[in-house]
Amino acid sequence: MGVVWLGSGGNDGDNGLTARQLYLLKRLYDISRRVVVYTVEKPQEELAEEIGVTRQALSSQLKVLRSKGKVRTGRGFLDITADGLKALGRVGGETMVFVRVSPAKRKQVYDRIVEKGVGQVFRVAGDVSVIMVVDHENLDTTLQWVSGVEGVLDVEAHLILESSTV
Repeated sequence: MGVVWLGSGGNDGDNGLTARQLYLLKRLYDISRRVVVYTVEKPQEELAEEIGVTRQALSSQLKVLRSKGKVRTGRGFLDITADGLKALGRVGGETMVFVRVSPAKRKQVYDRIVEKGVGQVFRVAGDVSVIMVVDHENLDTTLQWVSGVEGVLDVEAHLILESSTV
């Protein structure tokens, strides 16, 4: 069955996309799933130098890791897969941190947390103002730091035991 493209193909709106492009993007979104990706955005030569091996040795080892499903590579990127994270013991290694903030300081606190780069950060409405997803290894320092941010009233950490994406 052929696809009926919507619109003329011209630019249709403020987003800079044609109706065809929006349709394709929507279809891709509908069949996608949300994942967290750990990406290295460095040329292999630079990465090899940083690690202390030759580019050829790195390339050889990446080929093995790719064949075992631990990494995904492409032009200009290297992603660690879920299997790679599992091999590192990193699956389920996150904590949700709920931050209650003085109403007058909500935006400022959120901006400070985002600038700090502590992990995934959400500005939300409700009993808490900010929710962060933080790696276990950074939890103590993150909790100490965020507790000292002006306007923070309370911080709670909740260990993620299991998650599912539908």
